[in-house]
Amino acid sequence: YELLRVAVLASVLAHVRTDDTSTKNIADGIGKHACDKDATAVLSEFRLRRLLTTKGDDDILIAFRRLVALMGNTANIADLATNILYWDHPETGDSTRVKFAFHYWKAGDAAPAGGASATISPTP
Repeated sequence: YELLRVAVLASVLAHVRTDDTSTKNIADGIGKHACDKDATAVLSEFRLRRLLTTKGDDDILIAFRRLVALMGNTANIADLATNILYWDHPETGDSTRVKFAFHYWKAGDAAPAGGASATISPTP
């Protein structure tokens, strides 16, 4: 499981041309405010729903490669890596996706605590 996911991560990162350290979370840069109906998001609500239900290495590879392309091949590499590695993890996947959704709607400060940490640590 872990080796395949690292290969998925490497494949997605090969498409990133610029590390955007100005945004802490990639979802912050692709979403919109829930109260701003006129705002256009980089990632549509339909694609967000589809992304949030994505599971498995092949589907995660396709979804995040598309996401990086929509972002103009620019992303916060650390956050992108954390999301890919923990997206459907049995223990932290749900909280990773919930936090992503909160940040998409610019409500990251209200996201539930816990879940995937900002640091990637190897499993023994």
